[in-house]
Amino acid sequence: MCGVCGGGVVRGPWEDAVTPRGPRELAERAAALEALCAPLRWRVRPFGAAGFTVATPTGAVRTASGVDDVTAAAVAAGLPTDTSGSAWPDGEALSAAAAVVRLSALVAAGSDGELHGPVPAGADVVHVHGVAVRVVRRDGGFSVRRGRPAAPTSTPAGAPRATS
Repeated sequence: MCGVCGGGVVRGPWEDAVTPRGPRELAERAAALEALCAPLRWRVRPFGAAGFTVATPTGAVRTASGVDDVTAAAVAAGLPTDTSGSAWPDGEALSAAAAVVRLSALVAAGSDGELHGPVPAGADVVHVHGVAVRVVRRDGGFSVRRGRPAAPTSTPAGAPRATS
């Protein structure tokens, strides 16, 4: 419980559990978000302790509380995301900020994945867009791997299951 306001314990954004939180990290995430949102021509800048401002080409500006807010809005606005893996290969060496942004974009687009990298001990699972994502600790740089697609079933979608 918070001693100041009496409220419950509030967790920071998931990206803060993966990499440290500070002005430099926030600026790196904003740059990675802006690179991701380049097809939409959005400008992304750090704002406050963990948020971002997003400016559209028409001049509209909104604030976002974290990486997930920006990627969800970008996918909803038609950001082309490559969930097949041809443009975003698995295992590609990434900076921490780029890995966080790529994982958030994949999950926002409906794909699942894993984050690999030198993350702090104890961060085995993070919740990206409310979805549990596995974190694999390894030395070296960061990478994102897509989850394996579900095995196809012989029952068509919507059809009742056969019973014996």
